[in-house]
Amino acid sequence: GIPAYAARWNIADGDITVRADDAEGKNRVSQGEKENVEDTDTVITGKSKEHTVTIDTSGGKVDVTFDDLKIDVSGKGEAAVTVKGGGDATIELDGDNKLKSGSGNAGLEKNKHESKGTLTIKDDKGKDGSLTAAGGAGGGAGIGGKHESGAGNIEITGGTIKAEGGEGAAGIGGGVYGIGHDIEISGGKVSATGGDANENLHSSRPGAAGIGDGAGTEGVGGLSGLTTLSPDSLTTVQQPEQAADPGPEDSIRIPLLEDEEKITIQPFTEKTPAEEQTDTAGPRGQQGRRDDSAQQTEAGPRGAQASRDGDKTGEPRGPRGRHAGRGN
Repeated sequence: GIPAYAARWNIADGDITVRADDAEGKNRVSQGEKENVEDTDTVITGKSKEHTVTIDTSGGKVDVTFDDLKIDVSGKGEAAVTVKGGGDATIELDGDNKLKSGSGNAGLEKNKHESKGTLTIKDDKGKDGSLTAAGGAGGGAGIGGKHESGAGNIEITGGTIKAEGGEGAAGIGGGVYGIGHDIEISGGKVSATGGDANENLHSSRPGAAGIGDGAGTEGVGGLSGLTTLSPDSLTTVQQPEQAADPGPEDSIRIPLLEDEEKITIQPFTEKTPAEEQTDTAGPRGQQGRRDDSAQQTEAGPRGAQASRDGDKTGEPRGPRGRHAGRGN
């Protein structure tokens, strides 16, 4: 390969494939006539309606940066960005990045059978990194699996993320008929919207979740990790300035996490008056509890909020309704 260092790769010049180099911390990048170019701190930028990015971790971990990258291949039936291989991949977000894929593909695609490692999306450089990822019609997740594919091992630690599933697909998680699992959110601002369920699905099948399963699965796939969410269609939105203790019919409030903090959500259980007086997390409802017991407080004014579709509107849930996990 041709030695090069810290190059910026413009997607307008052709498809880009990034692989791990034998040397730790380096990549091998191919685009057009340039093949296996040695690169460090790989940055991909530019706009295209034709070309795509492949992150191949079969040879080891791959780190890349998206810097104002905008890919719209909705008319080609391809995924804007595909992660594959058995290793881990990390995407640093700089500036405003937008991915939109073609029919049946995820916006940022990581299929269960093609990618075994962990995909981490972050914004460590503090450059107001954001990502909007939209799955294609026909069942592609915003971030995760394509049509009839599950997805998992996805971590979000920073950035402003907006994930929109295509028809019957989760915002983050499985494509239509696909299960989402092992999805961790520990930072950033995340909005995830499941796509409307396919009208051909049997009425006994649940619709697409904001985070989790695509429509048409027999059950609800478990989410594990730092955040465990309800099986209903969900979205995370900014919490209002004043937060009251949640009740059994209220939305779930998630606090803004500090470094090394984690959060779990437990199902609602009734408590006696004596238990309510000693419960530092709040007397009612599903609670977001920090692992540090000394910091167990109510959600606070600036966290994220997971909202159930139809909890207060009375709108029925089901495969033909809108399962976009829109806030109440």
